[in-house]
Amino acid sequence: MRLSEFRNLVANMPVSYQAFASKRSTWAPHISRDNKAGNALRSIFGTSDEVTLSRNDLRILAAKADLSQFVMATIIWGYPRGMRGNHVRI
Repeated sequence: MRLSEFRNLVANMPVSYQAFASKRSTWAPHISRDNKAGNALRSIFGTSDEVTLSRNDLRILAAKADLSQFVMATIIWGYPRGMRGNHVRI
């Protein structure tokens, strides 16, 4: 069996729909800050207690001139239950 045998399958997989949900409470300490990250998080969550972000959502945000929402949405998508350690300081 070779990976090349699955070329069509892989090409047709709906990866743009891969999504993760994250709770506002997870990001609350950062949402309250008066900086670009806080502004972006408030914009992403709006008035919702939870947000679901897909790969397609990230692609749409990446096309905007201001990338702060894209950066924060990518962090939420990658770490929907929050981050550990101090790898990224927001």
